[in-house]
Amino acid sequence: MLVVLVLIASIVPTEALPPKVPRLTAADAAYVEALGAGLLLSLNYDRRLDEQYGIRIGGIPGSRSYWVFAQGYMLSGGTRSHHLELGAGLGVMVWQLNLFGYSSDPSPIVYVPFNIGYRVQPADGGFLFRIGFTPSLFFGRNRTTLLPWGGLSIGWSW
Repeated sequence: MLVVLVLIASIVPTEALPPKVPRLTAADAAYVEALGAGLLLSLNYDRRLDEQYGIRIGGIPGSRSYWVFAQGYMLSGGTRSHHLELGAGLGVMVWQLNLFGYSSDPSPIVYVPFNIGYRVQPADGGFLFRIGFTPSLFFGRNRTTLLPWGGLSIGWSW
């Protein structure tokens, strides 16, 4: 039986095996995202932990509003530069309302952003482009709200 397996393995041509996808060497990326998990406009940094998983942190610097979120995602795809992103995270949004001289106390809102998207990023770094569907679940005092949303990002990876 062992002899038969060895003979079969030696007959199968190596060309029939699927080619390996090139290893991703650009582990870091910085980008600006319009809409998306930051809801309006956000600055983001992400780091690949391995070929499939990574972490992301981003926020909006501002005087009266501030968003902070972290998001893990999975990348998969059959080419060097094109990837599918799937992910979820946790966000905290704090804002203070100033209207007609009235100022409210800062109110934190916790939300969970999801991501189903397409990412173009060369394996060895360079221009980065992302587009995706980014719905978010907002948890309020008395109710939970789902916001269907989308986002677009451009940046650089290295």
